[in-house]
Amino acid sequence: MERLATGQAPLADLLPGGTYPILLRPTGSHAGKGLEKLDHSEALAPYLRQSSAGAFYLSPFVDYRGPDGLFRKYRVSLIEGRPFICHMALAPHWMLHYLNAGMVEHAERRAEEARVFATFDQDFALRHAAAFRALQDRIALDYYALDCGETPDGTLLIFEADTAMVVHTMDPPDLFPYKAPQMLRIFQAFRALLQRHANH
Repeated sequence: MERLATGQAPLADLLPGGTYPILLRPTGSHAGKGLEKLDHSEALAPYLRQSSAGAFYLSPFVDYRGPDGLFRKYRVSLIEGRPFICHMALAPHWMLHYLNAGMVEHAERRAEEARVFATFDQDFALRHAAAFRALQDRIALDYYALDCGETPDGTLLIFEADTAMVVHTMDPPDLFPYKAPQMLRIFQAFRALLQRHANH
């Protein structure tokens, strides 16, 4: 990374076909800690100076904002390959987490999330059915979850796949009345998975 920052190595050596902007974060970091979007090579040296990490993840930045200028992040659990929506956050910033998306403060964002919950099986899940099948073939686990988005051309954009993502019913039911019924569906599907395995 130092060679890249000093101009001794081109970006293409580390990221074939890569162009700026890029995303850089320390290996082992989570929840956006140390994650930065670097728009040009001159931003590399200052980033490295302020970081104590010895190794980094490097990836291209993909602009996944929608036509309205908002970014949308979906959390999807897959149970035996079947996708279940867990949450959908939207906000004007690209580094998007549910807790920084202003979902409590913005009723219109909750309304859109509720619509996604109501239509997920007939809309999002169908549009990305081939991608979900390919992921299941590649990952081959009975249970895991994804954080993902959609590119402007409708391609599924995977941010992370993990077996330990938080799926919960802790949101206030007066603000998120659509959450608990969906979480119950996920919990029931997961219990059924465990029961089938326990009976074998």
